[in-house]
Amino acid sequence: MDMSDQLELCGRMLRLEGTSLSSVHFHMQRVLADTPLRDRRVLDIGCGRGLHSIYMALQGAQVTAIDPEVHGSNPGVTQVLLNRLSQLELQSVRFKPIGLFDLASSEGPFDLIFSWNVINHIWPTRLDASRNHQAYSAYRDVVDRMCTFLSPGGRLLIADCARSNLFAVLTRLGIPHPIPGCRSIEWGTHQQMSTWRSILLKEGLAILRVTWYVPYPLRRLESILNNSLWGYLTTSHFAILAMRR
Repeated sequence: MDMSDQLELCGRMLRLEGTSLSSVHFHMQRVLADTPLRDRRVLDIGCGRGLHSIYMALQGAQVTAIDPEVHGSNPGVTQVLLNRLSQLELQSVRFKPIGLFDLASSEGPFDLIFSWNVINHIWPTRLDASRNHQAYSAYRDVVDRMCTFLSPGGRLLIADCARSNLFAVLTRLGIPHPIPGCRSIEWGTHQQMSTWRSILLKEGLAILRVTWYVPYPLRRLESILNNSLWGYLTTSHFAILAMRR
């Protein structure tokens, strides 16, 4: 299967999930900025259905995708990934059903480590790491583990929701989130963007970029909406792109 056929099939797969290749491209371009993917080695931690792994592979990356499918993930998602790779005849994604701390050091180094909405599941807690030393130290260990696989000059992307936002307050008052897919989010198990920024700096990484989620239909308003206030009023979803010095 050639690239054009793979892109067409990938687009059909995404439309079945209610999104599009254009939308995925928009979000990935925002969070990764000028990060090169062609001929780069990428580690996708908690790859799930493989949307990001497949996108990066189609951009020319060699991707190692890991996901132990444990508590916090949806059952059967890794089989979806395997089915997609088979249908796309995509050889540049290698899947391993393991977690970050089970990955052999010989698998590295990687030019990009990609962690999308999974870092709070690697060490799950309801403790606020900005106020609790144990939680802060545990998350430093998680980032330190990531850094052992990162090549010099390599980049690390962490994306997650912040624990503090308008809908976290409303949920505590019994008012559900207007977006059905967000109603199951346990806001207390997440950490603030500032906490992750602090941890990344403590681990010696340079912060390159912080982006806040902007829905694809509102993409023309990105310059106005890409800020923490918009984040607080919506899902508080952020992405931090950092670089190993």
